[in-house]
Amino acid sequence: MKLRRIRKIKKYPLGLKELDISFNDINWQIWIIAFDSTNDANKIRFLKSKDLDYDLNKIKITSRAISIINIQFKNTKNVSIEELIKKANIILFEYRNKTKDIFLSPFKWNTKNWIRRRRLDFKTARAILEEAFITLKSIKEK
Repeated sequence: MKLRRIRKIKKYPLGLKELDISFNDINWQIWIIAFDSTNDANKIRFLKSKDLDYDLNKIKITSRAISIINIQFKNTKNVSIEELIKKANIILFEYRNKTKDIFLSPFKWNTKNWIRRRRLDFKTARAILEEAFITLKSIKEK
């Protein structure tokens, strides 16, 4: 991942016209675990709706740690939710490695291995999803 891309992700979401993203929307397709667990194996990540067994009644409009995301593609049929999730997780992983988590907020305590836990804000999550969409769309259009 290039520094230019990291700056773009951190600075602001693009507000793409082809992509409508809303958080904690009842018509959802994606889970976001927006914090690192105390277990080092459970990091911040995007998941398909069927990949997490969690009570939806616990999700409120103000939920931040575990949230649901509704994504509507406009005028685009080329990109699937599964592809978007996979690409977004790759971008997130690269972003974390390149920045050493400096742009992610600290989250309660450390992991069991004394690594500082981090939290992903919605603005950065949206920017990562938009970047994944742009990347996938450009690949499909070639």
